[in-house]
Amino acid sequence: MRAYILNGGQKEKNAYLDAFINRNGIPAYNIISYTEPLKIAEAKEIKRKLSISSNTKRLVVLASTPTIEAQNALLKLLEELPDDTDVIFFDGSALLPTVVSRCSIVNLNKEGKEENEASTDLFKNFVGEHASFNASSVFTFVDELLKEDPSILSVQSLLRDSMKFYIVKNDLDKTLLTQKLLKKVVEKTHLTNNNLNKKIFLENLFLSILIN
Repeated sequence: MRAYILNGGQKEKNAYLDAFINRNGIPAYNIISYTEPLKIAEAKEIKRKLSISSNTKRLVVLASTPTIEAQNALLKLLEELPDDTDVIFFDGSALLPTVVSRCSIVNLNKEGKEENEASTDLFKNFVGEHASFNASSVFTFVDELLKEDPSILSVQSLLRDSMKFYIVKNDLDKTLLTQKLLKKVVEKTHLTNNNLNKKIFLENLFLSILIN
């Protein structure tokens, strides 16, 4: 997968982008950047440009959330990105679930580096001990989770990372459980538009583990 959603402050995102460009040796003339919300005509233009073969790496940078129509127009491209092309979204808060599912979420620390381990370990501990948990434990877990990173995209990221971990460990039960939770989060992301909604949604989501 070569499409990414950056999750962090503007300074951290800029630092990550600069490092990404330098690390991959992407020439300035092969960087397609949009600071304003992408419209459908521009999405089609991106697809046209990327249909032309290139001898060097290319990068599409979308600093603002594209319109719904533009996002739908990009779906096929995100599924079948050329090997020499990457796409970076600076804001994933209003992206369609179908777009988010085709991207990797990159959580950034203050130095613009990836940082997922703390939240992922927190989730692994919860899943590993959930049989002895009660409702109060779930509320505490969600509070700790949101304290690490309040973004719902970070929850998607830790679920993806945890699912990969359980696949490697050949733990089918926890893989299926994590997959089920991830599916619910992706489907309902658009409903979590404020911190209260996030908290209630996540509490209900993880309470479902106890019920099931």
